[in-house]
Amino acid sequence: MKVEQQNPLKVKDALIATFVNAPKPQVGMLQEDVKNALSSHSAVILQQSETLIVARFNTKGSPIESIYQNCDLEYHFSSLKFVLGPYVTGDCSSIVIEATKVD
Repeated sequence: MKVEQQNPLKVKDALIATFVNAPKPQVGMLQEDVKNALSSHSAVILQQSETLIVARFNTKGSPIESIYQNCDLEYHFSSLKFVLGPYVTGDCSSIVIEATKVD
């Protein structure tokens, strides 16, 4: 099955997901496979439904560990298939990331 959807992430969401070593599933991945990937990345699942999984990641060893102990990320599903995420939610969503353009 070919999936035509995109997964638009903001730079902040992608960076924080990378900082906490969160899995970044492919669009169309089955919810059970995403849940297994989260477990193998030591995430604690805080909420799960047919359309959403909210997972908590420990920030130890990451660039943001001095600010937050945990970051929560949302993974969104349609028909039990991954469509969007991971999006930062909860306390970590207040993180501001600034960048400078290099010529």
